Amino acid sequence: PGDDGVHSGDSSVGEAETPSGKAFTIALYAGEEINPYTSVSVANRNLISLCFDGLISLDAAYTASPRLADYSFQDSGNVITFQIRDGAVFSDGSPVTAADCDYSFRQAAEKDSIFASLFSTYISKWRQVSDSVFEVTLASSNPYHINLFTIPIVKKGSSREWIGSGRYRFAADEAGNPG
Repeated sequence: PGDDGVHSGDSSVGEAETPSGKAFTIALYAGEEINPYTSVSVANRNLISLCFDGLISLDAAYTASPRLADYSFQDSGNVITFQIRDGAVFSDGSPVTAADCDYSFRQAAEKDSIFASLFSTYISKWRQVSDSVFEVTLASSNPYHINLFTIPIVKKGSSREWIGSGRYRFAADEAGNPG
């Protein structure tokens, strides 16, 4: 809260692995846990954007496109149905499911999450319809609300050692602590 994203001291480096398994080094802020829902430092948010995908992605013009899920609007735009895309997998190779979306949204809705205000303002409820279908009810209809769904999706049950679906996997910080 009130964090301007500028930090000094406690800087560190971490390793990320590419899909081919090769590691590269990236700066991170060691003063906070690498958590896709509570990390606020610019360095850690950059790392998180590489390791965790949302249901949609935004291009430079903030135009939404499917990432982990295709989507459609129902009920005059108040309901968005997400169909998990074939081939959407986590870094451990397991498929992304609607149960993972539900778990991720529960984490993101927590009061200490940087996404909490989205849930108190724009998202009324969400539910798992099937293994591959996830539904969100919005507080009001607005075609730009689709842009809210860059919320990181993590594997159900993962925490502290988050399992993401991004292009990279956080391997360890310079002290050898796993990602």
